Amino acid sequence: MESSGAMVIPISWEASYTELDHLISSVNGILFTGGDSDMYLNVSSPGYKYNKLTDSASFILMKALIQNK
Repeated sequence: MESSGAMVIPISWEASYTELDHLISSVNGILFTGGDSDMYLNVSSPGYKYNKLTDSASFILMKALIQNK
């Protein structure tokens, strides 16, 4: 990305919703890189709860969808 002239700003998956909201409004795009991560904290129990990574990614995606309506 940087070799193409883009300024790369890492977004921490531990950031609060307020921090994520500020960062999302300050960038032109977001690239989700690949990797292997469980989406849920414990898939063996009923009522799955998202882990922080999935929660942050979902928040970013929903904000992007709202901003680009």
